[in-house]
Amino acid sequence: MTGAARQFPLAAAASLVTAAALSGQLPVASTRDSAKAYVVGREETVPIVVSFGQLSGTGRSLLAEHGASHTPWSLGSGLTTITCTSAFMVGEIKLAAGSYSLWALPNAGGVTLIVNRRLDPAAAYDATADAGRVPLTVEPADPPVQPLSIYFRAVRKGPDTLISQYDQQVSRTSNKEHYTIGLRTGNVQLLVITWDTFRWSLPVKLQD
Repeated sequence: MTGAARQFPLAAAASLVTAAALSGQLPVASTRDSAKAYVVGREETVPIVVSFGQLSGTGRSLLAEHGASHTPWSLGSGLTTITCTSAFMVGEIKLAAGSYSLWALPNAGGVTLIVNRRLDPAAAYDATADAGRVPLTVEPADPPVQPLSIYFRAVRKGPDTLISQYDQQVSRTSNKEHYTIGLRTGNVQLLVITWDTFRWSLPVKLQD
């Protein structure tokens, strides 16, 4: 693989998004948001947090551009990161405690999630810093979701935990869905990424 194929500047991604915005296909919102959940392990319960920049508009147009050019997308406006204070797993990828950037790579067979060690929002995507790649579960979002939303859903509740658990609340304002995400506790968390007409997901948990 050549250096040009390994690296995809964030500036290029920003230009791609801006061009779509100017064409009226992709209005861009720069609001930062986060999703937080608690994962229950054998000996501890720890938080896991995803930070991302919201986007509104036609997500499928942006995905088509990245799929055609075979370039990763940063899962939002700016860098998207995941942080956990204990060793954890994103899908089948085993990760040491810390923070990582998340990227999506659309392809003909579906969508691949890339976990990367680079955290500088001004740096280029560098495949040599990949911690791993894993396929996402792909489903349609019906009705379409605006703006981009990333949240956790508990798959299994942890025993003997004192962490409060709240249900996801959905309210509609001006025909847009706004998600208020409360804290959730579980042995396994499902990380859900949904925008426009797509919904992607994969499990996140502590290492055994």
